Amino acid sequence: MGDSESEEIWDYIVVGGGLTGLGMAALLSFEGSRVLLIEKDKVIGGRSRTTKKNGFILDEKPFHLMKFGWKNPLNDVLRAMKDENYQRLLIHPVRHYHLYVGTEETKKLKPNTYEQSKLKYFKQGWISIPRNINQMRKSDYFGVWKLIRIFTSGFKCTYEDMRDKSLQEFNESKKMNEASAHYLKLAAGVLMHSPYADLVSAGEVLRSIKWSSKQPVLFGYPDGGWQPIIDRFVEIIKRNGKILTNCETNQLFFEENKEKRLETKKINTSKGDFSAHNFILSLPPKRVPRLFQVDGENILDPEIRAFIEKLIPTSGISMDIALSHRPYKGRSLLHFENPDAFGIFISNVESSIAPRGKLLMTVFAPIHPEKIKDKTFIQNLISDLREKIFKMYPKLKEDVEFERIRVHEIVDNTFVNTYQYKDIRPKTRIPGIDNCFLIGDYVAAYGWGEDIGYSSIWELYRVLKERKK
Repeated sequence: MGDSESEEIWDYIVVGGGLTGLGMAALLSFEGSRVLLIEKDKVIGGRSRTTKKNGFILDEKPFHLMKFGWKNPLNDVLRAMKDENYQRLLIHPVRHYHLYVGTEETKKLKPNTYEQSKLKYFKQGWISIPRNINQMRKSDYFGVWKLIRIFTSGFKCTYEDMRDKSLQEFNESKKMNEASAHYLKLAAGVLMHSPYADLVSAGEVLRSIKWSSKQPVLFGYPDGGWQPIIDRFVEIIKRNGKILTNCETNQLFFEENKEKRLETKKINTSKGDFSAHNFILSLPPKRVPRLFQVDGENILDPEIRAFIEKLIPTSGISMDIALSHRPYKGRSLLHFENPDAFGIFISNVESSIAPRGKLLMTVFAPIHPEKIKDKTFIQNLISDLREKIFKMYPKLKEDVEFERIRVHEIVDNTFVNTYQYKDIRPKTRIPGIDNCFLIGDYVAAYGWGEDIGYSSIWELYRVLKERKK
């Protein structure tokens, strides 16, 4: 790289080429700012990358669905960048959510209108999960009177009252009945990948139920998979900027400004030093503190460092099953217990990710943070998971082209427990440093999982707009 390039002063340097960093850089570039994006890997996209095998498109991130479909904050970023090349992102909806309760249970139940239209599945042990009052009125298993305690006691609590209380503490203090406690656990699992009542924040669970009840769909999947979104961000960034890949970042350099406050002046990388007026870090949180090492001292805010040091991610097992035929046509989100897991015939939702006439199922089982290092537990869980799936869907055993089973120590960087809820997480603006910012799925932004990262784009965007006034 030439000296003139490394001496150039950019409006923004964004460090980290995952989907959050790409979205932030693209939004700034679209508005005319000159942006340099730096990524340590040879390929951008982070956990949103995809791979191809036998004509199937496989997501790197397990169970990679777009929460709330077109109401997702990432889609808001795409819609904010309308130009002559803009094409509305088609998001295929996942409208229904089913729980496996077993045939003995469904024999006791009266199917609602939707379940009557899918009577074969109902008789096989599947029930539909209601997401709002109207759906609860029609449900036998999760009827409104069975869940009335959630509304009479739960929703009367403020988020601030319950954010640092576990779901278990909430259930005990509010005397939740069995059906209500079960429903809350399911919501924590499917929306937050945290089906652990002893750990997950009750305030965040209740808020997730309120938000999801107002959304037209629970999940969606982008047309063509996630790569077209990455490609769109790259195209916009390159209009006013540059993307450096295979570039390791080492250290930030600071100076005092006229107000005697620290300013970030440049960043040292494996490809030289780069200067900018603003620096945005979209890195895995564990990689952030080392950039702030100055003369043997770390100048990153101590509270942020302490939070990152103790940060617990969500973990889990993913399983992709590719078939050479298509024995099942369902498009619903499937939730089963013992073990807790979620599945979907994802190629029925978006057909282009599997060859014509073939089927791709993807399954995800969250793992308790204390169990992720237990190899025996992991092996038993994988065995139990396969046995459960093939028992419910025996035709999946026929003509399997391949299986891909993976263990993920980090699915999302934040496990939303009683000390990692929104208001306790770091803000996008770093205290004591005027022009250095954080974005990602561990900062104080709304949502759960990767949506925290997408929301953090907008949190920081508002901060940057305010600074320009």
